[in-house]
Amino acid sequence: MRSRLYFFSLVSAFALLLTTRTARGEVPSPSAEEQKRAATLVRQLSDRSYRVRERAAKELLRMGLSAKKAVEEGTKDTDPEVRKRCADLLPDILQAEFRARLEAFRADKDGKKQHDLPGWKLYREIVGTDREAREFFLDVCAQNASLMELLEKDPARAGAAVADRCDQLQMLFRVPNSGRIASLRPVDLAPMFLILSEPRSGVPRQTTYQLTNLFYQPGIRNVLTAKGNTPFKKVILGWMSRQTDDYIMGHVLSTANNMNMPEVADLALKVVRDKKVGPHGHAHGMVILAKNGGKKHIELFESFLNDKGNVSSFSIGNKLHGSTEVRDVALAMLVHLTDQKHTEYDFTFSRETGYSLLFNAPFLGFTTPAERDIAFKKWQDWKAKQPKPKK
Repeated sequence: MRSRLYFFSLVSAFALLLTTRTARGEVPSPSAEEQKRAATLVRQLSDRSYRVRERAAKELLRMGLSAKKAVEEGTKDTDPEVRKRCADLLPDILQAEFRARLEAFRADKDGKKQHDLPGWKLYREIVGTDREAREFFLDVCAQNASLMELLEKDPARAGAAVADRCDQLQMLFRVPNSGRIASLRPVDLAPMFLILSEPRSGVPRQTTYQLTNLFYQPGIRNVLTAKGNTPFKKVILGWMSRQTDDYIMGHVLSTANNMNMPEVADLALKVVRDKKVGPHGHAHGMVILAKNGGKKHIELFESFLNDKGNVSSFSIGNKLHGSTEVRDVALAMLVHLTDQKHTEYDFTFSRETGYSLLFNAPFLGFTTPAERDIAFKKWQDWKAKQPKPKK
């Protein structure tokens, strides 16, 4: 028991030493003499004397970062005793090193120094480097160290870890009042969406769908729908804007639209203008623009009236069925923006009272191709009767 307490006292003393030495925003580098001393101690881990082995281990732990390289090499040593002891020591040394890097980052109030914290390069590209951004990044790193390390060193494994964590969260929220999780916080989700922003992570589409469903958790939704661009919201918007999968883009825009995220209109305009985006992104983007007072985008919508890209098939209740193309969505939004009635164009959804599906892209189609042709002919006739704009 005494030796165990002594071991933890060494870890605590080592952490205090690192905090003191990093107060100026710098992580100390080991000298050549310290590295040589560490290599000698690693060799002593295989000494015949138990006392020598124990003393060497405690001294390596006391040296901390200065012993990191020697201990890492020791995990590959041919002697099994050296490998085992180095493997036992390394996590504490790495943890202390990570804390030292965090303290150096925290001490650098003005952000004038270079830092190699995991995920920092990607994070600053998306969120920025102001004080609020840096403080949130510190929280993310401190509470999600393993995920952030994986993001930096092995994005594919990071993607797999996100999928596992997502499954765990889904299970927890399926069991209300389980007592194992009070609420979901932005700091819990931020590292996962940073990993999703890394193309090499290879996160499955289904996992992405599940993660975006977590936006509806109160602690997350309140942040995303509030006015102001917080660091967490920037992480989410940055991830949204980096999407290349058309199905995910459509799902992302649909979710943001349902939540009434105030910044989503800017993203929607960018998506609709991008000809490389597929039918789902274009369809959901047009709905968002029209919903947010998009009369100034009427000409942009008209450019999609010949786009036959498939959006979806749909069913409304037990009797109404049909299919939706990109041009149908464009027409539905144009009818809305020009103050006409969808019932006059015989959109299938307009047969339902209340127009509850007006801003739901997958349902803005027609039951038959003939109904679609008639609707587009009606638009052409209406358009022909409108006064031509003055040049």
